[in-house]
Parts: sequence; C-alpha cells; structure tokens
Amino acid sequence: MKLTYRWILVAAVVIVALILGVFIHNRLDSTKPTATSNLPKVGLVKMDKVISFNPSYEEYTKAKKELEDLQANYKSEQQSLTLKSQEQSLALQSLGSDKEITDLLNTELMSKVKAKEQELNIAYQKQRIALINKYRSELKTDMTDADLRIVNLQLELSSKTQPLAITEEQKAAIAAEQTAKEEELKTLLAQRSQSIAGNEIQELEQKVDGELAALRASGQKELDDYAANLQKELLARRDEMMKAKADSILATNNLPNPADWNTAWDSRLKAKQSEVDALHDAILEDVRMRAMVVAKEQNLDLIVINEVSNVNAVDVTDAIIASYSTAQ
Repeated sequence: MKLTYRWILVAAVVIVALILGVFIHNRLDSTKPTATSNLPKVGLVKMDKVISFNPSYEEYTKAKKELEDLQANYKSEQQSLTLKSQEQSLALQSLGSDKEITDLLNTELMSKVKAKEQELNIAYQKQRIALINKYRSELKTDMTDADLRIVNLQLELSSKTQPLAITEEQKAAIAAEQTAKEEELKTLLAQRSQSIAGNEIQELEQKVDGELAALRASGQKELDDYAANLQKELLARRDEMMKAKADSILATNNLPNPADWNTAWDSRLKAKQSEVDALHDAILEDVRMRAMVVAKEQNLDLIVINEVSNVNAVDVTDAIIASYSTAQ
C-alpha cells in the first residue's frame, strides 16, 4: 500500500524522538556499569504495512478521497462558472448594440406620428375647403377645377402642418412629395384659364391663409408635442424592455454571488481538511504509542522506519501489527 511522504517523514520524526527518550530512560535505569561503549539497539518498522492495520485507517482514506473529490468538484465548478460569466458578459455587451428593440419602437413612433399628422391635416383640409368655398362666392368670375387645384396647392405648400421625419427614408419621401406638388403647381399655373384674374386668386389665397394661420400654428404645436411625448414614452419603454432582456440573461445563467460562493466553498474545504488532518494525527499518535511499548518489551534504544546501512536493526513491524490483533 503506497504511503505519502508526509506519513513517512512525520512518523520518522515522532518515533525517533520518542524512542530516543526510551533509550535515555534505559541508560539511566541500568545498574550494571559497563566498560565498553555499546551501540544502541535499533528496531525497524515498515510503516507501509503497519498503517493499514490501524482501525481508523479506512476512515482516514475515505475522508482523504472525499477531500480530493471535493477539491476536484471545486475546480470544475469554478471553471464552469468562469465560462458562464464570460458568456453572460458577452451577451450583456451585445444587448447594448442590439437594434431590434430600437427599430421596433421607431416603427411604432413613425406610425403613430403619421396617424396624428393625418388627423390634423384632415381637420386643416376641411377648414381650408370651407374658407375657399366661402370666398369663392365673392369672386366676380367662376373658378375652374384647375384654378381651385392651384389655390389648394399653394395653400398646402405654404401652410401645411409639417410632418415629423424620423428616418432618412421619411425625409426623402417628404421631399419627393413636396417637389411633386411644386411641379404640378408650375404646370397648372402655365395652363391656367384666363377666366379669372390672377389678383383675385391672390386675394382669395391671402384671406384663406390669414384665417388658417392660427389653426396651422396650433396644429403644428400639437403635432410636435405629441411626437415629443410619444418619443419620451417609447424611450422609457425601450429601457424597460432592455432591462427585461438583461434580467432574462442573468436569470438564464443564474450565477451565484462570487463572494458568497467562495466563502461557502472555503468553509467546506477547510472542514474536510480538518477532518483528514485529525484522523491522520490520531493514527500517528497510535503508532507512536505502540512503538514505545514494543521498544520497551524488546529493550530497544531506537526505532527507525527505513533500513540504515551498516546497522543491524530488528524488524519490529510484525510485533506492532500483532499489537492490533491483541487489542481486538
């Protein structure tokens, strides 16, 4: 059975120290003086054979195996948690650059602002038509459909509630619509019927535009306020959605608190190490006591655990092993 160097070294120190005490004791008790210096009587014990007979040896090996398994589990779990922590950090970092939520809320913002813009423009259009019809009756000459379209285009281009452009695509679409209306107006002006004087149309436009000014200003303010409040609301919702995603990532990994985890493992390892050390020390103490008894019985001055060259040593291994059988 293989022994660790710790067993051998500690046992050697303990047994040598105690047997030297027995040697000194025997010399002091000797009543017969001798003229010659006798070499000490040496006993040899093979620790690898003796240790396994100790009643606590099986318990010790079991505890030692449990300690080794515990240390292996600690390292394995530590590596697993480190990997999970790295994956979690990467997931949280990528969350910051995730455009899915932002794009989704931007789409909602554009849709709702567009709906509000249409709602205000419908009200504005109704009022504009009502005013045009009101002042048409005051004209000396009837307006053709083309003249009416010219007036509408001029009023739209000069006083329409300005839509809120969120994206570059929206800006391009608004610019394209504006250009198309300007081109249409140029064409109609070039083809305009001479049935109505230009100054009469200008006068009509000025009257309508003047009365629509307040409605246009209030509509623009309402649209701007609505867009700003909606954007603020959606930004708050975006933060909540991002937090929910982050919480989901944290919950999925379910990583323990590092300080608590280390404290718990340190406590478990120290407790098991203390148990192993206590059993180890108890076994050594037991062997030491048995070695003292055998040394005294066989009148030995010194017991060693390794064979020493040029020294005749008595093998007391079996005697110590026999002491376990006697005790049983």
